[in-house]
Amino acid sequence: MGETRLFIDWVNIDKGGIHGTLDSERISDEGWRTIERNKKTWGLHADLSGHGMKSHRVPHGVRITIEKARKSGPWLQLDRPWEKKIYFVTVIHEDGKYRGWYGVEFPRPREAGNGSAQDLDKDQTANFSSTGLCYAESEDGMHWTKPELGLIEFEGMKNNNIVSTLDLGSSAVFRDDSAPPEERYKTFAWDRLSDVPYRADYGLFGAFSPDGYHWTRTSEPLLPYFHDTQNIACWDAERQKYVGYFRHHLGGRAISYAETDDFRNWPETEVIAHAGPLDDPDVDYYTNCYVRYPGLPSVKLLFPAMYHHSSDQLDVRLAVTHNGKAIKWVSHDPIIEVGEPGAWDGGRVYAGPEMVRLPDGTLAMPYLGVNATHNESAFLHFYEDGHDLRGGHGWAIWDEGRIAGIEARNRGEFWTQPTSCSGQPIEINARTTRSGSVEVELWDCEAGGNPIAGFTLEECIAFRGDAIWTPLLWKGKTDLSELQGRTIQLRIRLSSAKIFGYRLVSGSGAVSS
Repeated sequence: MGETRLFIDWVNIDKGGIHGTLDSERISDEGWRTIERNKKTWGLHADLSGHGMKSHRVPHGVRITIEKARKSGPWLQLDRPWEKKIYFVTVIHEDGKYRGWYGVEFPRPREAGNGSAQDLDKDQTANFSSTGLCYAESEDGMHWTKPELGLIEFEGMKNNNIVSTLDLGSSAVFRDDSAPPEERYKTFAWDRLSDVPYRADYGLFGAFSPDGYHWTRTSEPLLPYFHDTQNIACWDAERQKYVGYFRHHLGGRAISYAETDDFRNWPETEVIAHAGPLDDPDVDYYTNCYVRYPGLPSVKLLFPAMYHHSSDQLDVRLAVTHNGKAIKWVSHDPIIEVGEPGAWDGGRVYAGPEMVRLPDGTLAMPYLGVNATHNESAFLHFYEDGHDLRGGHGWAIWDEGRIAGIEARNRGEFWTQPTSCSGQPIEINARTTRSGSVEVELWDCEAGGNPIAGFTLEECIAFRGDAIWTPLLWKGKTDLSELQGRTIQLRIRLSSAKIFGYRLVSGSGAVSS
């Protein structure tokens, strides 16, 4: 079975340590017996290089750094009469097509009702709530159409792409293949819990669809809390649970988490991330943008938008989680930056799910950009012409595997965690400067952790250049069939280089994730 290991954090890296060494001429008879017992019982091999302490497999000279996203131009913008304002978008790639659901603010007020849960259960015609959900699709991810679905009336006509007048725009749509067909797509609807108009009296309801077009909503709230912005859930096949990330509040905006076996029954959410002592004092964790790396469901990432009160702008950071609840910042620097002043995304940016692959193989994630800052945008809506308020959705783009990586500006090295060798070539994803290099040595974990003859640093053909995936070479050979089934470690030496990960090719010649 093959595998792909990305170097987004230190989880795939051996921390090494300092261990004692022994002088063979001074070891007692009992000492030799203990050495033999440790070897037979634990597989531990004594270091007989002399009395003292020695560093063993300790990484040095390396650090993890992010890759700033490249940004496309906007591919989804305000261009329909029913779109006064665009909110977050969700993009899912399925059946060879990119499908997008985006929240909108409608340009006219409610004509009837007060927007309560009871009113929103009525037939969806021209009695709009203030926001709703629209649908778009694309064959290539860059050229999008807004199909005339004929589902909901707007100004007496149904030739639009509106799929719901429920307030679904504050949450992400997800596909749930574990559910019955009539509930294949899910999201949350945000609404008041009663007619009392105060902040605490809002909550999240569930919304279901068999096809992404026709939506129904639960009559009872799933989470009675003010989760008002970008709530994301999905079915986690590894955990066999629904996991959710929500807007919360703790000394400012924060991120909370909950999980459940039943989408209709959620426990109270728990705050898992909020501004800490390493943050600037003006920062809020505004959104969460939880995604899974395409093809590698165990790689779970968050791209939260950071609201800076001092500038009124938002940019996006990168975090990683392995158990869902404990998140670790990969960097406190933005990975998706605000555009230049005057640009369509020059005021603020927010990331949205899901992460997909574009036809050229690059990784992409939709992001919402607005030319005005957070509060500036709010008061510009009071003007009839909006004072050139612009926004839309573009792609944040990375090369395959290159969200973050391990870098040595000068020289450094580290060892990977043990893995089983498939006997097929090992490929790396790496980049060097003109004078830099990547060298790899294979160590046998079953023989005391020593370099394997034929696969040492001296025999390695150093990699130089820039390659997404390229096989490692040792004096011209890539064949590892003699190592098949053995537990090995990679010793990776970097010189002015950055490595993003490695992968073991499976026996069929394909890479397994």
